Amino acid sequence: MRATLKGWNYAVKNQKEAVQIVLVNCGNTCKGSGTRSSAASHQTWQMTEVAKLYNAGPTLKGRAGYLDPVTYKANVTLLKSLGILKADPAPAAVTYKVWEKATGKK
Repeated sequence: MRATLKGWNYAVKNQKEAVQIVLVNCGNTCKGSGTRSSAASHQTWQMTEVAKLYNAGPTLKGRAGYLDPVTYKANVTLLKSLGILKADPAPAAVTYKVWEKATGKK
């Protein structure tokens, strides 16, 4: 998790480079499903959108990668109201131990 967060921090700060790294490793298989855009255009769009998500919520509070309990509960409630979940997930479905160990935060 520590390496993942380090990688996402770097990718968001260096989006053009991140897109080029992805393209070198996947070429035209990166082309957007159902789009007519080039692989580079599609990956650039995806990186821009992911950066918006990454730079929101817990990241703004120095807690990148943290699953906010209030947001989690709201999503469970929404998924239950839509019939996607029939019941609350077991309490053990969420643990913060790995995130805490990787970040040194509680």
